[in-house]
Order: sequence, then C-alpha cells, then structure tokens
Amino acid sequence: MRPACQSGGDGAGAGYAAAVPIVLDPKRIHEALVDLDFPATKDEILAAAQRNAPDGEEVLKALRSLPPVDYHNLDEIIRSAPRMRTPPADPPWPRAPRAR
Repeated sequence: MRPACQSGGDGAGAGYAAAVPIVLDPKRIHEALVDLDFPATKDEILAAAQRNAPDGEEVLKALRSLPPVDYHNLDEIIRSAPRMRTPPADPPWPRAPRAR
C-alpha cells in the first residue's frame, strides 16, 4: 500500500512520456530522514533514508537526484528533491484506436 505516493508499473506503457510530475508527499521524505542531523551531506541523507525507509524506493530515487551540497534543514532537501515518477504501465482508461 502506498498512501502518499501514486506509484505503479515499470513505465513500459506505450504512449506515455518518460516521467510526469507526481504526488510524492514531503511527509515521506521527513519520515525517511527523521534521525538526520543537520547540516548534512547528500551521502548522509542517503544513508539515513536507507536506514529509515529501506522499501521507500520513490523517496530514495528522489534523494539520489539531489545536488551534492550541504543541506541545513529538511525544507532545503524537500525543495531540492525532484518530484518525479515513472507512469503506470496501463492507463486507468481504455485507449482509443489509432487513426491510420
């Protein structure tokens, strides 16, 4: 169950863009970094996230994309983290036939 993040699929669905804006709740980043001391480097951020959210792949993916600078608080991390995801393999609506 993924209440805070709309997730799904491997992105192999035809007709989809490679990535679309998502609903990655900042609370998930906060939960993953609950024991992080500031200032923190990107490596320290990733270590805390892996420790606290080992199954939170969306969070880890977003944090891996952070620029390699020192962060002084959680807000800086959240503002710097991309909010992207791979779209679901199958759309929630039927596809119309393609015109030839």
